[in-house]
Amino acid sequence: MFGWVGAAPAVALAVVLLWAAGFKLLAPSASAAVRRSALRGLVGAERVGPAHRVVGGVEALVAVALLVPAVRPVGAVAAVLLGAGMVAYLGYARSAAPGSSCGCLSGEVAPVGARQFARAGLVVVAGAGALFPGGFAPGSALLVLLALVALSPELDPYWRAPLRHEPDDARVALVDSTDDTDSTGAAPADNVEPVGSATS
Repeated sequence: MFGWVGAAPAVALAVVLLWAAGFKLLAPSASAAVRRSALRGLVGAERVGPAHRVVGGVEALVAVALLVPAVRPVGAVAAVLLGAGMVAYLGYARSAAPGSSCGCLSGEVAPVGARQFARAGLVVVAGAGALFPGGFAPGSALLVLLALVALSPELDPYWRAPLRHEPDDARVALVDSTDDTDSTGAAPADNVEPVGSATS
């Protein structure tokens, strides 16, 4: 039980929040992503870029607070508030701008759906868990992190593409097998004697 409170959820949350902050503050695709997001309708086209970067700055500060034991309770409370705010934002997006993206973690187009709501709920739960004292449990932290990633459709291309990637050895074997067959699918007859050779 103690592996699910304290440092483990704090570290998992910090990793995701640092990724989110890095995307919003540094990624070239962030400006295009936020223009497609529901945040544009919420704050206006002229203020959407600065607002997006402010959110990224807040996420970075919360992540740092979660990683520093002395101020972890403050970071945990802030993470809970961030998660609750995200639930409200996602609700606005679903009602006011159906089909819009979150603009939270990447530039991928991913309309707001159940997975994002579940992720925001997990942020609230993990933030609440970080309020309690507890040592770092790598397994628990990894499971929380993997759950947060699995609930983020914006990150699907980052982990699904390698799974779909065909190994080089498999491709080479496929090419070799096709070279051993002719256009009809039959193996080449290398040892067939020319016509008439049997009677000569």
